[in-house]
Amino acid sequence: MFQRDRVDLDWSTLFYVENDKKFIISSLKSTHSSPRLGDYNARTLQALMMGATVQEVSDTFAAACEMAALKFCIEDTSFAQDVLPATDFDKAVEVYARKQYSSKALKNLLSIFCSFLLLIHYPKENGLKVDEEITNRDKYISTLFKLYIYRALKSVLEENVKREYPNLKTAIEKITSGVKINCYVDATKYQLFNGRLDAKSNAYVKEKFNYDFNEINMNKHNSLVMFENKEKLLNLIIGTKFISDISFWENHNQFNWFAFIKSVRELNSDKHAEKLLDYIFGEIQKDDFGKKLLANNLDLIYMLKDMFVHKLELRTFKLTFERFYDKYQVFAWYNGRCYPFSKTDEDAKNIQKGAELFKGFIADVYPKDKDKMLEFISHQIANPTILSVAKKWTLVDILEARTFGYFPKLTDKQAIELLRPDYFSMENVLNRVYLTAYEVGCFTRFNVKETNACLFEIFYDMCQFIFEKLGIQTSYQRDVKWRDDNFCALRDKLKAYNISISESLKQDYIISLLDRKIAIQEESIRFPVLEQLGDAIYGLAVGELLFYNPQAVKGIAKTYEEYIKAESQIRISKLCGFDKLYIGASSLPNKHYDDTVLNPDEDVDYTSEAYRDRNIEKYLADSLEMIIGTICKDCGFEVALNFSKTILKNAYPDVFKEEMHWDNSKAYDDIEMDYFSRILPALYQDFDDNLSMLWQAFNKAFLVMALGTEDKKQRRFITYSFGDMTVYGDKSYGRVNRVFYDYLNNGWDKAFRNYSEFVKQNCMKN
Repeated sequence: MFQRDRVDLDWSTLFYVENDKKFIISSLKSTHSSPRLGDYNARTLQALMMGATVQEVSDTFAAACEMAALKFCIEDTSFAQDVLPATDFDKAVEVYARKQYSSKALKNLLSIFCSFLLLIHYPKENGLKVDEEITNRDKYISTLFKLYIYRALKSVLEENVKREYPNLKTAIEKITSGVKINCYVDATKYQLFNGRLDAKSNAYVKEKFNYDFNEINMNKHNSLVMFENKEKLLNLIIGTKFISDISFWENHNQFNWFAFIKSVRELNSDKHAEKLLDYIFGEIQKDDFGKKLLANNLDLIYMLKDMFVHKLELRTFKLTFERFYDKYQVFAWYNGRCYPFSKTDEDAKNIQKGAELFKGFIADVYPKDKDKMLEFISHQIANPTILSVAKKWTLVDILEARTFGYFPKLTDKQAIELLRPDYFSMENVLNRVYLTAYEVGCFTRFNVKETNACLFEIFYDMCQFIFEKLGIQTSYQRDVKWRDDNFCALRDKLKAYNISISESLKQDYIISLLDRKIAIQEESIRFPVLEQLGDAIYGLAVGELLFYNPQAVKGIAKTYEEYIKAESQIRISKLCGFDKLYIGASSLPNKHYDDTVLNPDEDVDYTSEAYRDRNIEKYLADSLEMIIGTICKDCGFEVALNFSKTILKNAYPDVFKEEMHWDNSKAYDDIEMDYFSRILPALYQDFDDNLSMLWQAFNKAFLVMALGTEDKKQRRFITYSFGDMTVYGDKSYGRVNRVFYDYLNNGWDKAFRNYSEFVKQNCMKN
């Protein structure tokens, strides 16, 4: 059939091998008398046909090259008839007519064709005459087959689309017929880096549906739970409007709808793209919730309702109960619901029991004002008022913060109101409070003391709201005896280190032992003041102990980072017994865990919320820093620094040794002299790792002592100075400046006495 219809074209003339035709045919027949089909490779064929023009190595291109080669060999020339035995040729023609391109007969023919191309690629090596006019055979052959290949490529792509997206292609053709096959190729070719419509498509949607798709859906800071894989979720939502089977799209998640719509506009027409957009947004409007999302200019990701609610429940669980996991294994009881979603027959009974537990908790925290507090809480839920101008939170915002953060306009909250209009009714807000209390009762096995302590952890911000509105402190905050007893115990422990503390700073010593939830407002503002001071002194103690250790030559910077971590400070606190003096609301005090509010107005890494990877005992590390800071205020810098070194050496005797300074009276016979070169660098010498480590510690300590930590602006300056040389009167960065040089040669006291006022004035200017 093909031989009758083909042009009588002598293939040998196309390759300038007409004179060697018989030799080539004989060689090919003898070489492939017993073909080894396993040797054939479609990618090899692609390279031989396209040569240096190969721009994309892929299965699709390789398949197109196979089709082009077969058309050349069977339809357009007599190549197949010339090189194959008659029976093999007849078989090849038969299977080619049936488009069975993967058959053995055709693979054999392609293998022979590959051998032929190799012969003409390397003619001299194979005994062929070389036409001097043909200087670049790769370019010549690729030009010859270019049209063949790209025609075949279209056919391959069509077959791929029919095989991969049969239902989708049918659905799209019903909406807008004649969509070019390359639109589907673009949809799978371009990775989904963002979920944005092209400019024309977005303008069309904005005008027709009054919905600015890109502006609304690309704002990454408007949701606390639906932020991960946002682009993929938007892509999925569009896809399900054509094929509702989510499992289908999970298996075809490489299909990029935004690239597809853009390609349809560019390769077909604006009308084709607009028909697709009309269909997508028309389908969204058929869903009542989707219609409300468009009308209220909210993200379309909320259309994944089940996922949205599940993520809300997961966030609520983590920020409410996960802190208790290690002791109580909360997962055994937690039912994971944001009531009233997923109601059960047990809810009424559990709510009643939870209400009793919550009332008992209020009676424990406010023993003289129980009824007043319960009435105040109910009134504030029914008639919310803001906490203050600075903190525009209502009590409802505070109670719902673990689910929605402290942001009344958060789109999560707006979407949930559209999904469940009664979600924030007084009844449902209280029911969620009661169910939380019931869950706590379950995992504490209804032990009253433990239940109340855990509820205080959870509802601490509510207690703060009550204090700021009514001025009524909790029973924990009013427990003066507990504070006095622990201050006396701390005083006794510090005597063992030859430190005598005074009554004048008693309040700061007590604050250094307080959990955030026990402190009143006046006390809590002292936390950063004492922490930053103690942190800097502790860091310098670590730095000097490492720097002035002759045996510690390598890896000092890495060791420094290891021992300024909270884990090391926690261990020290426990060895000193300070952990036993910590004043917390329960057996699970945690000053930091609740500080997890994310600000949608800032550029936040939402993939890692603040509570993740945070040591549950970090409060002990901060407490130790505050104790050191208070000792500094009470007894002086040198006492606080020496105390820090003592507790470090006691806790890690194998790491922290006695210091060896250049002016020590100890004999230097066993000390390598290059050690003194290391600890006494030249003025303006470049930093090595050892100097850089000590400079980092020295800079922080010098600034906290020169500027103080009482003022918030000064604390921020110290935090973000990063060793700024300009405040020391030097322009270059990473060089031993005068202040640091004086410190290394003459010690802290002289350097501080000589330069503290100078540095302070420079800091004020900067």
